[in-house]
Amino acid sequence: MLILQRMKNNLKNKLKQSNIFPLKVNYNQTIESLVKSGKYDWSHIDISSELFSTKRKGISNITIELIKFSSRKSTKQVLRELNKNGLRPADIKEILTFGATYPKEQVKYPIVARGSMWVGSCGGHFVPCLRTGSKGRYVDLYWFGGIWDTYYRFAVIRESK
Repeated sequence: MLILQRMKNNLKNKLKQSNIFPLKVNYNQTIESLVKSGKYDWSHIDISSELFSTKRKGISNITIELIKFSSRKSTKQVLRELNKNGLRPADIKEILTFGATYPKEQVKYPIVARGSMWVGSCGGHFVPCLRTGSKGRYVDLYWFGGIWDTYYRFAVIRESK
């Protein structure tokens, strides 16, 4: 009985860990060079260093977690849940590096990086998202409002306390 319980616990731990991805991010690289190194099949024209800037510099080892919600959530609910759990949304350089390092993940589900945002000319807020389309792997911009279905994953970094 004890052996069966240990096996069950090990399986649970492995399943919990399957959404965790170690990553080495070079924040000194440009957005354009990160898109190129990711070998994406298509990139939204507004994914650029001109429109997306980051304050982080240097090279860091981080761990990206992909958060999946079990029910549909509004943007406000998503932000509240992430904040409540001490999770910092990944930024554009982190998500582009993630896509280059783990290219098969975005084929499974769209991955949102809320840590970077661009306000379009219409006033809408847009965030980078890795996804697939008819021609392969895409780096796109998604409107960050409304309701998020359960198939989305949110790329986050657990903040140390």
